[in-house]
Amino acid sequence: MLCLGIETSGKTASAAVCDGEHIIGESILYTKLTHSQVILPMVKKLLEDCSLTLRDIDRIAVANGPGSYTGLRIGIAAVKGMCMGLECECCGVSTLMALSFNVCAAKGMVLAVLKARTDIYYLGGYEVDGGSVKCVYPDRVCTAQELKSTRRELTAM
Repeated sequence: MLCLGIETSGKTASAAVCDGEHIIGESILYTKLTHSQVILPMVKKLLEDCSLTLRDIDRIAVANGPGSYTGLRIGIAAVKGMCMGLECECCGVSTLMALSFNVCAAKGMVLAVLKARTDIYYLGGYEVDGGSVKCVYPDRVCTAQELKSTRRELTAM
């Protein structure tokens, strides 16, 4: 199964193709929030570089937040447009859960955090276990003070 992943929730736009075990190709670009101008050309070039077409893709995953509202809308709309008319599954992935996969080989609790603006953060708590990630504290918006108390709470689990 070939999966195309698209991420537009922050200041970078990225796309990757994987076969379930290996990343076949990836592209990352710092966009200064111009996702609408770069994401589709980026996907087209990535697929060409991997000698694939959109019809070869079985599933397209897209970041569904939290993150930049406009960036998320652009990514989700692009994926829905690509899936239209194709036998292709479309699925949303939490930005914070995706971040926690960076340390999924470890075992323990992960608090994934993104800064939203001054003193406002997005956070989610995940249990990682040598390859799997399980949400134990749903994604939410909080202040710096709430972030500190949540960290203590999750550390005690």
